[in-house]
Amino acid sequence: MKPILIIQIQRMGDVVLTYPLFLWLQKVYPHHPIYFFTEDFIGKPIQKFFPGARFFSWSELSLVFKTKFLFSLNLSHRRESAWLNKQILAEEKYGYILGDDEKSLYIKGKWQLYRASLVRNNKFNGYHWAELNALDVVPFSIISKWSWNKSEIQDPKQIGLFLGASEKTKFPEVIFWEKLIKLFLYKGIKPFLLGGPGESDLAKSLIKKYGLPSAMDLTGKFSLVEFAKIISFFDLVISPDTGPMHIATFRSKPVLNLSMGNVSPWDTGPYLPGNMVLRRRTSCFPCWECDKELVCKKDFSPQAVYNCITQQFVEVKDYFVYIVNRRYGLFCLKNKNRSDDDYIREFWLLVFGYFLGLWSDDELITNILNKVDIACPEFRLSLLAQSRYCLSVIKKIFKEKSWDPDFWLNFNVFFRPMAGYFEREWPNNNFSLSSLKQSVFWLEQLIFWLE
Repeated sequence: MKPILIIQIQRMGDVVLTYPLFLWLQKVYPHHPIYFFTEDFIGKPIQKFFPGARFFSWSELSLVFKTKFLFSLNLSHRRESAWLNKQILAEEKYGYILGDDEKSLYIKGKWQLYRASLVRNNKFNGYHWAELNALDVVPFSIISKWSWNKSEIQDPKQIGLFLGASEKTKFPEVIFWEKLIKLFLYKGIKPFLLGGPGESDLAKSLIKKYGLPSAMDLTGKFSLVEFAKIISFFDLVISPDTGPMHIATFRSKPVLNLSMGNVSPWDTGPYLPGNMVLRRRTSCFPCWECDKELVCKKDFSPQAVYNCITQQFVEVKDYFVYIVNRRYGLFCLKNKNRSDDDYIREFWLLVFGYFLGLWSDDELITNILNKVDIACPEFRLSLLAQSRYCLSVIKKIFKEKSWDPDFWLNFNVFFRPMAGYFEREWPNNNFSLSSLKQSVFWLEQLIFWLE
């Protein structure tokens, strides 16, 4: 049987996030082998997490080119991955692909197109990337009915602190770890320190400062495969958004995600139900790029962390506290006091789910609009005006086949999810008549709901 090819050459954590996709593909295509194409330094350490899958890299390109695939799914946005997706032999292709002119980039798959529209525009995204990886190639019924083990944080005794992440913006300052360890020791908890070689110096200084046994420093001592095994020792892993956090999650270990920097837990938070996310309450959250001097990282509260793990679903002043749950068969983050943004995010999740074929019941959208009216009274009228304006300019855009590269920024924040999708969708279909008709239909339907 023809194999399936998944291309992901971004980061290790991005490959780990394909684990749900891997499981779903095994269910839907049990007789088709699953191949991964990734960078060699990524594939070798993690290939044992995907039993039965084959991993390839650039050194084995000739073998990949000789293989005929059932379909390829390019989850990377790098240009070389688009080139690779064009060159391989596959019955269907999804994700970024290089055009025939060898210059233009196109995106195959409506959900891959939606994911691309989130670049700099993810404020109201409610779809987790683990699901966006799969929605073009796995039936929604499989995803929505999948049974995951539920993680629960219950009086943890053995706690691991993962100190680092792939980017400096995504993990706490040294002073935070010092204060957290001091608080834990005061409460009778001796945490273990986790991380790669890059965190070893920090771990050694913390061990020395607080007189911890050197055996509690586990940084740089294990391969990823070994890390996945020792993770079973812990009752809880406290971690920023990083690849090892996802490994712990998919090993059914309870995780408290310290969300900070330019990440959104709706995009890449711990995927399995029962895990928790702690995030500073800031008006700029969530973001794609930071222009606020990382205020979400400053003075991150150790007491807030301790309250989360001892009192579970408790309100913490100045923080969002979320528990991973499921809604509409998909990932969601549950909190006690939903914000305006939470309701608007749910609205856009339902709208795109309707237009992209996950459900046909528009009463779901009517119901959430009624809730948004209470939480954010100005939303409906503002979105209605923006929808009408977009409809008025759309025919001119198609006639001229050109538009402002930052077209979506011409609209207010409420309408930008739709404007961002259009900005990707129109050139991706070369401003075709069918693309115009679809956009007009979407806008007219949106106006109908809002009126």
